[in-house]
Amino acid sequence: MCTAGGPPEALSRALRTRTVNGQPGLVAQQDGVTVTVFAFDLTGDRIKHIWAVRNPDKLRPWTTG
Repeated sequence: MCTAGGPPEALSRALRTRTVNGQPGLVAQQDGVTVTVFAFDLTGDRIKHIWAVRNPDKLRPWTTG
């Protein structure tokens, strides 16, 4: 949430936790459109690999609204 006087573009962005291909992940959205999906490969309590997808064709199933 953006406070008064903050940048207006901040109001249209969201970062949501999701399971991505069986891995913990994040879905970044702007104006209700998914712009990036991140998946994390964990070893114990550490991140071993991070995968990011930005291809609009591959992101289409993640878009809501």
